[in-house]
Amino acid sequence: MRLRHLTLILFMLIAIIPSNAEAHGGHLSPIQSFTQLVGPYELTVTVEMPASVPGPLYLVVAPHGEIGEATIHIQAVPRGFPLNDAPVAEVKTFSGTQIYYTELVASRAGDWELDVQASGALGSGRARIPFSIVVTPLAPETIPLAIALGSAVLLVISRLALGAIASGRGGSVSARGEQVFGYLLFGCLIVAGVLGIQQVVSQAQATTTTPILGRPHANASLQTEPIMPQAGQPFTLTLDLSDGSTGLPIDDLAPHHDALMHLVLINDNNTSFTHIHPGSTAIGRFMVPLILAQPGRYTAYIEIERINSGTQIIERHFEVQGQAATTEAQTTTETTSLGTHVAGDLTINVTSSLQPILAGQQTTLALNISQDGKPVTDIELWLGMSGHLIARSADQAIYGHIHAAGVMVAPATSAALVTPPNYGPDIQFIYTFPQPGTYYLWAQFQHASNVVTVPVIVEVGRS
Repeated sequence: MRLRHLTLILFMLIAIIPSNAEAHGGHLSPIQSFTQLVGPYELTVTVEMPASVPGPLYLVVAPHGEIGEATIHIQAVPRGFPLNDAPVAEVKTFSGTQIYYTELVASRAGDWELDVQASGALGSGRARIPFSIVVTPLAPETIPLAIALGSAVLLVISRLALGAIASGRGGSVSARGEQVFGYLLFGCLIVAGVLGIQQVVSQAQATTTTPILGRPHANASLQTEPIMPQAGQPFTLTLDLSDGSTGLPIDDLAPHHDALMHLVLINDNNTSFTHIHPGSTAIGRFMVPLILAQPGRYTAYIEIERINSGTQIIERHFEVQGQAATTEAQTTTETTSLGTHVAGDLTINVTSSLQPILAGQQTTLALNISQDGKPVTDIELWLGMSGHLIARSADQAIYGHIHAAGVMVAPATSAALVTPPNYGPDIQFIYTFPQPGTYYLWAQFQHASNVVTVPVIVEVGRS
């Protein structure tokens, strides 16, 4: 076999030998986003894991809505370690829509926590963000494989150099020399090929022989402070999550659509709707300050996802007493039918592809968004997509969280964090209402850093 043929085989081997990712976050992604409340401030903190440790931990902080001038302190420590003298990354916000960048240092692999403290004109708060840094160990074949390929490359370079020298002197490499180079290169390629096959087999076995069995469902307990909150008065809602098998606090939540927890609160007569993301204050514990304007019974829909498991929605109930109050801190909605809706300076036309809407038949619910008669094309990425739709039947037997049609955007690179995509003027939701009856819908999207909620009521007939 001629030397040039062996060289071609060498470069083919280099191209096809598999490479390993060096690090990932809690849910197999090197970049993870966490949206949650830190006191009165809703922040999205995006964490870019280091490729190796020790290494930089890049952070992107994006406030939701106008928070004015505030100071945000972030510290990173291995889970269970005290903050003490851990370095502090400080972000100072100011009026207007902004994204802030900072960084810390991760000294080792394992489970970590971000401690986030925010204070400003709206008040102060504190929350924790758990994440994991996992550095994949090198396969046993990696080092000898690298030596074999490196030796082959050096042989090719040496052969070319000797050929150039001999040619400069008017001669050529002897047949014996060509033969020696060929044998050595062939041997290196055989060793590299065997080791490469072993590495491929090892990776395939690691992928296929480790089953993902999932985790037990979570249990949730709900408490309010004070025990009997009053309409229009502030109170604190606390949620404690525990493992359904061991009863221990859950410490393995994965980011699910850019949040560790989605919490939806709806009262029994569907006039009060809230979609928020409580901050984690301890392992398995989430707390959120609230002011609810309407008295009555509320259902809390707690949506979470554990690592290597599917999504779980837990329902809990609590009561709010007193008389109806008006407050800007709570979204009180009056649902209307399909057609034109106005939210601030935006006009939203809501339509259905199926008229009439029938149970068991798929329909596309579409929002067409305009401003001053012009199409809006700068709808912002919110929780990984262009919009969310919450649906609940009048008898409360059916609850659904539907995502906008299209592929969810994951910030797989730093560039995606700097220039997130825009959407509009149309947002579509595809859904099949499972049974006839009245349904209350709340479509949500983000524009100019503010989340817009469009309440709709639809009648679903029998097919």
